[in-house]
Amino acid sequence: MRILFTRFPLESARGGAEVQTLSLMKGLNERGHAVAFLGSCPVLLEETAKLHLPHAKLKIGPPPVTKWGAMNFFWRKHKMQQRLEAALSGFSDLDAIFMLSMSEKLLLTEAAVAKGIKVFWIEHDRVGRWLTKNPWLPRLRELSNTVTTICVSELSRKIYLDLGWKPEKVIAIPNGIDLKRFSSPPSPRTAERGAGGVRLGCVARLSPGKGVDVLIQAVSGLPEVDLTIIGKGPDEG
Repeated sequence: MRILFTRFPLESARGGAEVQTLSLMKGLNERGHAVAFLGSCPVLLEETAKLHLPHAKLKIGPPPVTKWGAMNFFWRKHKMQQRLEAALSGFSDLDAIFMLSMSEKLLLTEAAVAKGIKVFWIEHDRVGRWLTKNPWLPRLRELSNTVTTICVSELSRKIYLDLGWKPEKVIAIPNGIDLKRFSSPPSPRTAERGAGGVRLGCVARLSPGKGVDVLIQAVSGLPEVDLTIIGKGPDEG
């Protein structure tokens, strides 16, 4: 298959969305699919270049995810749509597009579907007022009927169902973990395994809002639970 990934974020960091997207692109490429990236995300542009994957930089302006951005999107969207559709025409014979940000979901979905391209929306960001109170939500909901929305958990899927997405159009696929990226040092508690205790593992970016601190508090009073956390971020240590 010929697959295009797109992302035009408000801001970019080396976080979960970027890591998982790169992992998916790399995995698909290794399985023989032709993968390319189009967008303004600095991290994905840099990393796709390192992986020698086709990529194209395109600036269309910020997505409508802030109060002012959602308001001025009304008079920005026509030029943004022209740029997106012109860029899309540069990728021939596409079978699928994975869209990660709101701008292209609103402005490029209709044109892609009309060309017979399968469109997938990847919803990785936490849902907040930027979406639930967004004036463009009704249009997004309408377009969601023509695509498949991929959420990272059943909880996330339920949130989108509550927002009006059709159940048959939303699926939950948890983020995968590439075990080859991790080494397993000898554990001093190996001998205790199988003694009836519970071993929990957590792989996450260690930053505020991820809830790792809540997990630590939850198991702190449970001596039978052995918690192992793997990750990097400002809350590390």
